[in-house]
This record gives sequence, C-alpha cells and structure tokens, in this order.
Amino acid sequence: TGWWYTKMGTNNMAEFTALLRGLEQLASLGIQYANVEGDSKLVINIMNGTWQVHKPELAEVYTECKKIASGMAAIKFKHIYRETNSDADLAANRAMDTRLLGEEYHVADRWAG
Repeated sequence: TGWWYTKMGTNNMAEFTALLRGLEQLASLGIQYANVEGDSKLVINIMNGTWQVHKPELAEVYTECKKIASGMAAIKFKHIYRETNSDADLAANRAMDTRLLGEEYHVADRWAG
C-alpha cells in the first residue's frame, strides 16, 4: 500500500490523516480488534468522544476515521506521551527527511517481522 507525504495542512490534520491511513490498513486486512496508541491528545480525545471537532477542515477526515472504527468489532484509543513514543517519532521524522532528499523510507518496515 505504500506511504504518503504532504507539505500542506496543520499538524492536527497530519495526525488525523495518519490515523485514517492506519485505520484503512486495518480494514483492508480485515482486522476487527485494535488498540490504537497516539501522542496527539487532540486526536485521541476526539476519537474517544471526550472532545468535539471544532475545525471544519478536520471534520471530514474525522468522519472517515469514525466510519472505519465503527465498522470494527472493538477498537480502543489511548493517549501516550511523546517521550514514550520515540520509535514512532523517529520513524516519522526519518520518513520526512528522506522524502525531502528524494529517497524512500517505509515507516512500516521499521516494525516488520
């Protein structure tokens, strides 16, 4: 399925879009149970229903995330602090850096078997 990169949008849009891509991958694999951990307090709290979407530009991607998540048997969203999420942060930064250099870096390869 590959990966994507964009220079446009806010960090919140990037976080929601990353969640959407992950959920799409889970759905394509037929996975029905998942624990999603993320360091974006905004995304996690919105997905858990604790907070609401206030920015119209986030509403569409949130709706898509919610649609996929509601089709699963069980999914949990848990906030984790960035300090404890250093592997994912490093992989994301490396993907962005190598893309700027015209190289490819597949974030999923970092955790592959």
